[in-house]
Amino acid sequence: MFAGGSGIAPFRSFWQERLATGAVGRNILFLGVQSRKKFVYEDELRDHVRYDGLELHTAFSRDSKGLSYDSYTKDLVEKETEPRYLDAVIAEKRNLICDLIMSTKQGGLGGYLYICGSVSVYETVIRGVTKAIYQARAVTQKSAEALVATAFAERRFMLDIFMTPRAMSFNEPIIPLSTLARNTGHRDGSKTWIGVHGAVYDVTDFLPIHPGGSLIVAASAGLDASKTFDEIAHTSNPEVMSLLSKYFIGYLAPKPNFQSPELGVLYDGWQDYLRTSVESLTTLSFEVKAILADANIWFSGGMLNMGGVRKLYQFQSRLMQDGFTTLFGSK
Repeated sequence: MFAGGSGIAPFRSFWQERLATGAVGRNILFLGVQSRKKFVYEDELRDHVRYDGLELHTAFSRDSKGLSYDSYTKDLVEKETEPRYLDAVIAEKRNLICDLIMSTKQGGLGGYLYICGSVSVYETVIRGVTKAIYQARAVTQKSAEALVATAFAERRFMLDIFMTPRAMSFNEPIIPLSTLARNTGHRDGSKTWIGVHGAVYDVTDFLPIHPGGSLIVAASAGLDASKTFDEIAHTSNPEVMSLLSKYFIGYLAPKPNFQSPELGVLYDGWQDYLRTSVESLTTLSFEVKAILADANIWFSGGMLNMGGVRKLYQFQSRLMQDGFTTLFGSK
């Protein structure tokens, strides 16, 4: 459990439930607050640390009166400590963090990790976790980020993040629909942009940590995803929308005011054509990449597996039979 400030609130029910039911497994809390004065539930936490097996690691950003968890005595020890943030404490416990992040198949503990707090707390924790992994495992930054992404994909890493929606200046860039359509993320190194209710967001860095998996977001890449957001009730969710504002990069250009009605009709047709093109492009790209990357589809017992050929044909025939008709008409 990683908590910043008031983010500790939901975790109280976590540890109370687990301790009351005798749940198997370690209970570990990383807590970051400004000072000892703002350290809530201290007496309760100390009791759990001493008698119930809760491990507590604290970071006080504006206080040198620190607390250190002693794994031998299973107690909190008063200790003069330089003011620090959660990432420093996480990096100190690099071996523990690495074991929790890694699944049992990867040789780890397969822990379940939760972050609750502001966006800045989330960024601090992720920075600390990534640093802890590449220090403990002596791997590259990219490999460390891949391990974190795997934990998210396995739904062992969950978020409850909040922020105050920021005021968006009207001096921000105006992004044409055609520019949005170019940022589909299906090419290596390319960005992933989505449009939602007149705004454009660069969600490239958010894809690996999306709780529902990256493909759900990637399916709307390069598109105005307002309707999709409404259908899954994201638009009415203040937590989702406030977090999304972190990735805001500009406003989506509105439909031009044409003098001629015929031009308006032509623009609508072009807009529908563009959407169908982008949807077909990204969907086929993801599907084909998934096939090409899976050797089990193509080979069986050292021999070419015709199942892979049929699968590839299935995707391509869908484009030829349905996609082209949609794009260019039945004739």
